[in-house]
Amino acid sequence: MAFPERFLDELTERNDIVDVVSQYVRLTKKSGANLFGLCPFHSEKTPSFSVAPDKQIYHCFGCGKGGGVINFIMEIENLSFPDAVAFLARRANMPLPEEAQSEDTSRRARLLELNRDAARFFHDMLKSPQGAPAQDYVRRRAISPAMVTRFGLGFAPDSWESLANAMRRKGYSDQEMFEAGLVKHGKSGGVYDAFRNRLMFPIRNIRGQVIAFSARTMIGEEPKYINTGDTPIFTKGSEVFGLYEARKSIQDKKRVIVVEGQMDVIQLSQAGFGEACAPLGTAIRAEHIERLLKMTDHVIFSFD
Repeated sequence: MAFPERFLDELTERNDIVDVVSQYVRLTKKSGANLFGLCPFHSEKTPSFSVAPDKQIYHCFGCGKGGGVINFIMEIENLSFPDAVAFLARRANMPLPEEAQSEDTSRRARLLELNRDAARFFHDMLKSPQGAPAQDYVRRRAISPAMVTRFGLGFAPDSWESLANAMRRKGYSDQEMFEAGLVKHGKSGGVYDAFRNRLMFPIRNIRGQVIAFSARTMIGEEPKYINTGDTPIFTKGSEVFGLYEARKSIQDKKRVIVVEGQMDVIQLSQAGFGEACAPLGTAIRAEHIERLLKMTDHVIFSFD
């Protein structure tokens, strides 16, 4: 079952991670604002399990497990995501979303599935003979295969309906593709691919779901980047590229490096700075800052 974003946000706000974790782990203050205890996920004698009240996350420096309050309940109670959400909803006396809301929820879930399948299509295209231009570009930019996999890079063929036809075969409608920003309406009434002959960067939310795409030219045309416009599952002005991939490094290093573009993020990550991310567009907005400060209070800007 998919849940509305607003519901999940309220759920986490009403289940303070310190209160929840304290029911399973004895926490004591060790240094700074963080609380520490013995990790419930592996055997240890020295506390390495940390809870950050200001960021509402946990992280074990011993076994590496970490995340938010939903992840904690999934791990500690051995529950699926929907069951963990239901567990926390009962704890906070929150009713689960009514069936009347299921149409919007199903629509959002469908668009997430579509974006996931589109990302797989682009990734497969990069590895195919059709992806030769993108493969050459990736080599020239010295991007390693590991980074291609880590960020799920792909290639949009120089074709009017390659993606559209592939998604139709999977059962998606032209209207669904239009709502996801993957196609545009043509003058003749049909649709055509929104991204063509570009290197593709999936944009993931903090839960790892593909919510949009950024596409970079490889031949010097303008604009250099084209991003998905606002959709029911994506708001360009508040999302940050690479934040999902950077989350563990941000927790470990207690900082985030904000750079200008997607290629900068990938090259820094390849050089060992996995805590790098980039805003979508040309400006930093208050929504970006608010999102970053939930993860760390040490934000470094490194723009061209």
